[in-house]
Amino acid sequence: MAQLRTTLEIPKTNSRLKSLIKVFVSFGGYDPSGELPDFSTLTFLAALESLEFPIKRGAAERRELNTDNLGKILEMVPGLVDFDGCKMTYIWQYASSFMEAVGFGGQNLEYQTRPLMFFLQLPSPNPSVIPPRNIILLDCWMKDNPSMFSVAEKDDLRIKQEVNIAVGGVVQV
Repeated sequence: MAQLRTTLEIPKTNSRLKSLIKVFVSFGGYDPSGELPDFSTLTFLAALESLEFPIKRGAAERRELNTDNLGKILEMVPGLVDFDGCKMTYIWQYASSFMEAVGFGGQNLEYQTRPLMFFLQLPSPNPSVIPPRNIILLDCWMKDNPSMFSVAEKDDLRIKQEVNIAVGGVVQV
């Protein structure tokens, strides 16, 4: 006779499921001139609905203005990497807004006097075959602190905050 499955586990697939990650934050920021905070001291960032983390690189091209090569690209010069466009969508709960959830009181961005560190924990469906992946976002600063109040979204009356984050560096551990 078949047995009913009653345990929660990550589905066994080859593709990484984007919704199954955990995000932790250095509550109240950290001192960037010192050592990184111990991972056991990080706070789980609850009520985070989405995280968009683009990694971009600029590039320049060298062309010559002559008829021999018709202005074709002769050389590509890679530019610097930036993480502009990092965005977190947070659901404002009764307990805390986004700023309060990461350790700063009030709504004024001037209260963030220390950078944040975010720790992204991406689990593995089978840790014995594929190791879990952990990504650290360093030297993070909130660029804005918006709040969306609207009754036009009749299916979702939650208060959402789409906070743009400036990221200084990324480390994979």
